[in-house]
Amino acid sequence: MSISIGDLARTVALTRQTSGLKVELDRSLIELTTGTTSDISKAVKGDFTSLAAIDRSITMYSAYDYSSTEAARLASAQQDALDDLHVMLQSRGTQLAAAASVGMDSSVKAILSETRSDFDMALSRLNTTTGGRAAFAGADTQGAVMVSADEILTSLRTAIGLAATAEDVMAEVDAWFDAPGGGFETDGYLGSADALSPIRLDDNRSVSLDTTALDSALRDTLKGFAVGSLVQDGLLESNDAEQSKLAKIAGEEMIGAQDGLVALRASIGTSQAKIESATVRNAVQLSALTQARSEIVGVDQYEAANRLSAVQAQLETLYTVTARLSQLSLAKALG
Repeated sequence: MSISIGDLARTVALTRQTSGLKVELDRSLIELTTGTTSDISKAVKGDFTSLAAIDRSITMYSAYDYSSTEAARLASAQQDALDDLHVMLQSRGTQLAAAASVGMDSSVKAILSETRSDFDMALSRLNTTTGGRAAFAGADTQGAVMVSADEILTSLRTAIGLAATAEDVMAEVDAWFDAPGGGFETDGYLGSADALSPIRLDDNRSVSLDTTALDSALRDTLKGFAVGSLVQDGLLESNDAEQSKLAKIAGEEMIGAQDGLVALRASIGTSQAKIESATVRNAVQLSALTQARSEIVGVDQYEAANRLSAVQAQLETLYTVTARLSQLSLAKALG
């Protein structure tokens, strides 16, 4: 059996044509799926200046879009936590202040028991995280923000010592929560004293989400729950009048803390509006830049689909012809 020079030449030619069509098929498929020409150099006529500038801007605004999304997530986590704290203050503060004004009866003890649960929940909300980032820890975004309620209460009992009146107890509690370098900062708070750095939203704007558990409004919030928890645990139980008075003060602390919490929520709400505005602006810029890039290197999807169909048809035809020629060559060899 022999193969002629003509058969070899035809085989080489068909192989070369098949390879070329496969390359064209891959190119057409990529253009159809990406919407971008495969020959960018030809599209920009060798001058990449404008395209490079657009690509740099797209990269920059994509980064702004990411940072504004992260900022929105953090602000939302803070706002949700503060909303929960506000609800707890509203419901428990009025109940406790009113009930304790008439003495330490069973209703007060029931409310105090719920206050202890609220204290755990309040600390849990301050320990909230979003995307692996602690929401109220300042620059130290990893790990817990506050120690447990039991640890705080233990530290407070040590500070209170032998205080025998509601006023004396509150003097020690106020010092523990409010004094610079006091118990709250050394034994209770685990985050950073440094605020989270401002988050860049676009070329000219940034937002500061710098609320931490060190904020006075949050200290005041925790103070009422902590005092109520101490009473629930039996503080001043040997003096019913003083214990009742302390329980009432705990409720009043919760009521008084609400104004600071409302102001804090309003401040974060202003930041949320700023973030939302920047997010919209960035989306508009990204859309315009993407459209400008498409006008330079984009392909018509309809034409790309037609080219792909045409190449597929040519390739199928070539395969058919190759198969028939192979059959003829075999018949010739056998003959």
